[in-house]
Amino acid sequence: MIKKTLRYYQLEVVDATIESWNKKQGVIPYSSVMTGLGKSLIMADLTDKGLNKNKRVLQLVPRKELVEQNYTECVGYVNNSSDIGICCGQLQKYQVNRKAVIAMASSFVSRRATSGAFDVLLIDECDLVKVDGDNEKVSTYNKIIKSLLRLNPKMLIAGFTGTPWRGDTGGEIHDVSYKGKPLFTHKVYDTSIYPGISKLIDEKYLSDVVTLNNSVTIDLDGVKKSGTDYNKEDIGVKFDGICEEAVIDMQEKFIANKISTALIFTSTQKNAQHIYDLWVDKKQVRIVNDKTTASDRKNIIKWIKDGDGCRYVINVQIFTRGFDYRSLQCCVLARATTSPALLIQMIGRIVRPCNRKHVGYLLDYGSNCERLGDFKSIIIPKIKKKPGDAPKKICLVCEEVNILSSPRCKYCGAKFINVDDSGKYKMLTKVDESNLKQDKKTTTHEVESLSFEIALSKKNDTKMIKMGFWDENYDNIHYHYLCLDHSGFTKQNSSRLIMRMFKNRKDYYQLGSVGINVQNMNSLLNEHYDNFFRKVKSIQIRPQKDNARFSELKSIKFED
Repeated sequence: MIKKTLRYYQLEVVDATIESWNKKQGVIPYSSVMTGLGKSLIMADLTDKGLNKNKRVLQLVPRKELVEQNYTECVGYVNNSSDIGICCGQLQKYQVNRKAVIAMASSFVSRRATSGAFDVLLIDECDLVKVDGDNEKVSTYNKIIKSLLRLNPKMLIAGFTGTPWRGDTGGEIHDVSYKGKPLFTHKVYDTSIYPGISKLIDEKYLSDVVTLNNSVTIDLDGVKKSGTDYNKEDIGVKFDGICEEAVIDMQEKFIANKISTALIFTSTQKNAQHIYDLWVDKKQVRIVNDKTTASDRKNIIKWIKDGDGCRYVINVQIFTRGFDYRSLQCCVLARATTSPALLIQMIGRIVRPCNRKHVGYLLDYGSNCERLGDFKSIIIPKIKKKPGDAPKKICLVCEEVNILSSPRCKYCGAKFINVDDSGKYKMLTKVDESNLKQDKKTTTHEVESLSFEIALSKKNDTKMIKMGFWDENYDNIHYHYLCLDHSGFTKQNSSRLIMRMFKNRKDYYQLGSVGINVQNMNSLLNEHYDNFFRKVKSIQIRPQKDNARFSELKSIKFED
């Protein structure tokens, strides 16, 4: 058997971990290794080194998929594959007395006292280990670690994660926390610092991520927090309001960029079902949630990996960790989060390089990257101080701390708006203030008829459809231009409006085979408007942001 060869940074992680153990007894190092860079092979090498010295090794992981992944890596790497055992209830295997065990934490916790002592403990996704505090609920990981240390106080421990940050008290997982003592003493390696994400992309160890910008985003105004993240139900309601536009946008971008595989992340089952119901071709989509049986989940994973045609999996908080499919082309965030760790875990599904894709595509309908940064430059959550110091208030937009009397955030300029006398407040960003001013000048007009003619752009003579709205007296209300022959946002917004105008969305996609352009669409609008298109009931117009002398179309209301 020929062993895999470790990449240079994987060798450096292994060396840094062993060097840390050798320097001082009792230290517990961890390494930050970006998702997709092969943590399982690093752990396999450390397991092999332990077995060669007659040491017992335990790998602790959070999910069944990681058990299978790490086990496959280990048995193909160590000298004697029969030394490796599995402990996972979902796989119905409890081989806890082998020399090396790959264990799912929730399955191993009830067997921790009967498994015998281990000499080495390797923790995958080690950011899930909580601080050890009197007021902190003892996690599954902490229970296992305490029990194993009682059996062998000299047990060596090391952790590996792609997201080394805490969400409750901020900072990295080795930083001091007012809630208790962290397990890990220091970080020995960080791929985001050295070699650096950009270098690893250039070296083809990671796939670059291209964000397909869009104007469809969730409005987070009024969304509450549950614990350290946004309330899932609140986010679900907000996304439901833009679901139709988001699905149209998704399908357009999938076609334009030839995306045949994608994971669509949602926060609620209702959102997942809504996306499914709006999808034109139901053969292209599947839903996975916590009620999906193990057998169905296995079949869906096999379908997206080995199936034909377009395969899009809508998942409700399932595949954020442990899902490994190198050819996956696109990650869609149909949800919002305050957690940089969760964001990186979701984006991490598309960063594994593959010969069958040039880049990974990201569609973000929750403005997550705008708030938290992307996987090349994540905004690390700042360490939060113990409550009870000087009275402060946190900006809900940028999460910076301000003095209690601040009328505006001194960092981003957002305005604090008191909700009631209890001290609750919400934020009004500068963009929101500008929009409010515009909304006050928004006017609504009943529409009697429409006209369509071809016009030329003043910049470069590109063809456009000049769409006129007329009232019952045949006076012009407004002109709006459909720029189907342009590119970027202009074309996307025009295509989206055209799709909304169709009575049957399937007609729009059938037209795509002929060509959705100004010439074809202008002929169709003029000759067959009543047959294919919905009647416009009213429109709202408002002054343009950049030039108040001109008006812009804010919304269209169609007759039922």
